[in-house]
Order: sequence, then C-alpha cells, then structure tokens
Amino acid sequence: MRYGNVLFLSLILCGSIVINVSHLDAQQNNNDTRQKAAQESLDLLKQLPPPVLEKLGFETRQMINESSLGKPLQAYIIWLGSLKEFKQGDDPGGMLKDVDEFNYPVYACEMPISSVTIRKRKEKWAFAAIGGREILSAENARLKHSASNPIPPPSYFMVQIQAMSLTFLGYDSEGKMYLIPTHEHPDLENYEPYKPVLAEEVFIELKRFIEKYENLPALSSSSPLLTVGKEELAPGESTWLKITVKGLYRYKKLNKELPFRLQNKTPDIGSMEGGNTQTHIIRPGDIDSYGIYTMTRILTGKVPGKFYIRIDFE
Repeated sequence: MRYGNVLFLSLILCGSIVINVSHLDAQQNNNDTRQKAAQESLDLLKQLPPPVLEKLGFETRQMINESSLGKPLQAYIIWLGSLKEFKQGDDPGGMLKDVDEFNYPVYACEMPISSVTIRKRKEKWAFAAIGGREILSAENARLKHSASNPIPPPSYFMVQIQAMSLTFLGYDSEGKMYLIPTHEHPDLENYEPYKPVLAEEVFIELKRFIEKYENLPALSSSSPLLTVGKEELAPGESTWLKITVKGLYRYKKLNKELPFRLQNKTPDIGSMEGGNTQTHIIRPGDIDSYGIYTMTRILTGKVPGKFYIRIDFE
C-alpha cells in the first residue's frame, strides 16, 4: 500500500514537470515569433524611401544599415472610466489593459532613433506601425532610470492614457508598481518627468484631475494642433493642413457638439480649401474613442510666403 502511494505521487510530480516544461516551450516559442515579427518590421523600415527615413531621424544610409532593435516595451492602456472608479488600496495592475502590442525602439549610433510596433492578430504577431515619439520618450526614460539604478528592474513596460495624451514607463519593484512620466503636464502636481512615482499615487491624482476636468471646458488642458506639409509654397503649389484636437472625450460621452472657426489670415499668400473663413461643428460621431478629432484641408499658394492659420472655439 505504501509503495502504491509513492508510485502514485511520483506520477503526479512527473506529470507536473511535463506540463511546466510544455508551458515554458510555448512561452519561448511566443517570444521567438514575436522577435521574428519585430525583425521583419525593422527590415520594412530599412526599405522606406530616403526622405521618409530622414524624417524618422536617420541622417545617413550608414545609420539605417547599422540600425538594430532595442529591448521591447509591452504596451498597455488605461481607460478614463477605470481611473474614475479607482480607489486607494485597489490593485494598480488591474487598471492596465493589455492591447497585444510590443514597441521596439530602433537604435543607430548607440542611440534610440525610431521604433517599430508589432501587434498580435489572429494569434500571430505582425507589423503594426513605424515611428512614435511616445515610444522614444518611454525608451529615454528607461535609459535614464536603468543608468541611475545599480540593480534596474528586469523589464519595463509602457502605459498610455490616450484620452489625456499621457505616456508612462512602468516597472514593478518589491511587489509595487511604479510609473515614470515621460513628459510634463502643467495641470498635475507631483508630476515630474523621469521621476518614478507609485502607480497608486498617480491614479489617485489623475482621478482628482478628471473630476475637476469634467466641470471645465473640454479644451482647458489641451490645445488644437495645426500641422502643414509645407510652410512655404510657390504659386499654384498645394500642400495639406491637418487640424488635430485632443481632450474631447467628455464631449463624445455627453453627446455634445463643439463649434469652431477656421481662418486663413494670409489670403494674399494663398487660399484654403472650402474658403478662407470657415465654421465647423465637431459632432460626437466625429470624435474617436480616445477623444481625438482630426480634419484636413488643402492649401494652395498664390505668391511666395508663409501661411498663418487660426482656429477659434466658441
């Protein structure tokens, strides 16, 4: 009877070992396929036209030829609704939503120059995007933090609150989660770039800000961004104007409309598609799930000079 018990126990233990080894093999295979997808994405980046590569930060062909992948940053997002429900003592890790993405910084001359992003689609890792200032900011935060710590964390991850245009570098230490802001935010206290803060403290402060923010005009903490393909045009030459407005999550949620006026203040220099003075209405359906609205217009030059475009919200 005793021998039978010993034999039965041995079978259970052996079975456990087989299961664990299989799990490790599956995990290693996932890491290998992910790394392969990242390398294929880097190969795609290297095939881009020279003008595009130059805009991405690669000043010479040698830089792109010698470029390599850095350590991956797993991507997470946090919803505003989750922040509003967060309470002191809650598990900060429960706030993170895994979006099945990994961001790889691309190095050249021993510096992070650009990035590639891969995403899991139908259980396979594949190319998703090239470039991203937020990724470079997170990588620079990782470099600063790991250099200043004798024993840096074994891994870092990237956290974004897209509706608030916030990016953090995250890591775990001694059972606690820390977040490192990658840029300034004038409306938040105790919010210093590259300074680690307990994730719980960050979430509590962001919750206070959201509660205050919901009672303010939508653009109190975010200004519209105007970008153009070219700042100067020859007569008859055209370029694009892009209007990007962030921080409109509340308007979408409350089903409100937001009118604005778009003006070309230099009509002698060139004309704007749709007229040099236009009135538009941002409707809830025009705002994406991250609270961002975009619109494009074509600018056509008359005489050499720079355009001056103004946007005003009522």
